[in-house]
Amino acid sequence: MEQFSNSELRRRARANLTGYFPQAVLVSFIISIFSNGGRSQTAGEGQEQAGALTDGFGQLPPHMIFAAILTAVIAVLTVACIVAVLNIFVFQILEVGKNRFYMESREMGHSAGVGKVFWAFGSGHYLNVVKIMFLMNLKVILWMFLLILPGIYKAYEYAMIPYILAENPEISSRDAFRLSRRMMDDRRLKLFVLEVSILLWMVVPALFGLLNELVGMVLTFVCSLVILPYADAATAEFYACLRPEAQEMGLRLNGFTRYSEPRGDGYGSDGQAGTGTPGSRETVTEASMVTAGSITGTRKTGAGRPGARAVRRATTAG
Repeated sequence: MEQFSNSELRRRARANLTGYFPQAVLVSFIISIFSNGGRSQTAGEGQEQAGALTDGFGQLPPHMIFAAILTAVIAVLTVACIVAVLNIFVFQILEVGKNRFYMESREMGHSAGVGKVFWAFGSGHYLNVVKIMFLMNLKVILWMFLLILPGIYKAYEYAMIPYILAENPEISSRDAFRLSRRMMDDRRLKLFVLEVSILLWMVVPALFGLLNELVGMVLTFVCSLVILPYADAATAEFYACLRPEAQEMGLRLNGFTRYSEPRGDGYGSDGQAGTGTPGSRETVTEASMVTAGSITGTRKTGAGRPGARAVRRATTAG
């Protein structure tokens, strides 16, 4: 892996964002709404419904209190189940699509299109993405039950899985976890420091919020529109630096550009050796066809020797 400082990663992120900043703001904002705000709002609605039911407990006859409590519990569990299903089949998949947007955009130098957030749904491996993201979150939650720190440790260990899926949605769960662990080996703290160095800017609007709540809310919203895409772009740069680890493990990554002509040094357009981008696969396929055609042609020539003998016989006869 090429060694880059966090300051270099942040510089690259800022440079790349100049080509697609408005779209990046929209993508990061959409994902934050769906993956955080949407779940919080749904959970909040469930709490409000439960609260409305429990507020009336004192006005109910004693024999109806149990039925009211049971109704409140069912309401909360129903909302929780809906949120869990949405999280598994929608919210986490959008996270993979967001990563696809940032990686493709940095490769092309311009926006890959806001619609990329839905890329995983049409990748042809939707259920595999759902399965691996579910297993990732399940493992982190189970580690959290032991202690908070082991859970955080595992969260950073698996941090590259959504990026791996954004590139190779067909990858097996075993390879995805193994590759993420390899990528994050001795680099968990580096990613943590990178994220903190960017998200610390959110402290500024919080300080203003101590003086005026409305001003603090407005500044928090405005800063989040800048900080969120900045953090996502920096993490994309972090993953880009880790991609060579796949080659060392004998795994092939698909790449993020549709057409990627290989360079003369055997590297793809992104500088990744043996990444097997779709473009390079097409180029290899074409090369293979040419080679196969040459071999076929040679065989046909060999097979055509009777014809050559016929010419010689005709010449001899002449």
